[in-house]
Amino acid sequence: MTKLKFFLQFFIILLIFVIPPLFASFSSDLTIDFSKFNFFMLPNLLLALFLYFQERLQNKSGPQGQNEVQKAGLWRLAAFSGNFFLTFGSLAICAALFELAAIALNVQSLVNVILPSNFFEFLCCAFILCASAFYEECLYRLYLPKALGTIARSKNHAALFWMAEAAAVLLFAFSHRYQGTLALFNALVCGIILRVSFVKSKSVWPPFIAHLAYNAAALFLLGR
Repeated sequence: MTKLKFFLQFFIILLIFVIPPLFASFSSDLTIDFSKFNFFMLPNLLLALFLYFQERLQNKSGPQGQNEVQKAGLWRLAAFSGNFFLTFGSLAICAALFELAAIALNVQSLVNVILPSNFFEFLCCAFILCASAFYEECLYRLYLPKALGTIARSKNHAALFWMAEAAAVLLFAFSHRYQGTLALFNALVCGIILRVSFVKSKSVWPPFIAHLAYNAAALFLLGR
């Protein structure tokens, strides 16, 4: 990818997908309802698929022998399982600690979740859960740290690389600001956990599955 194409793509993604959530207004009466299909999620899903397959094409490796592929497959499966359980467990502990903090501070949940009651609503719920988790992992764990890191490395300064990592986590956290201060700090810690999961696995799938499971558990615990 040429520098011009890289910066143009980075600017468009930043302008359309990254910056707008930072200015979303705080809502004390946020309701999640699955009675209607969320068409607004489609552009996010398309962007996530684009970023995922772009990364796959850039990292495409040469052919391996059959035995090596099988061994690599078994090793990846074991590493994936361990990464998933560790990541999901860490997210669950984080959620429990922030829930205790909410109880101590007498802060009620700001999200009113109306659980799906029929097959269509369950399909809408599954789509939103999968699409939102995949979108956030592809944008905030796969693309942004690498893009910001590329810009930092062009300046040949090690500190800028860590600042790029921090910036990606902060952008993810502040995209949840509309849910309140506790949600923002929860997203900050969860963003770090998910980024570590991505770096350790070198794949978007373990953090995505852990993120999906975490969101689904939180949704049905909050729902009515």
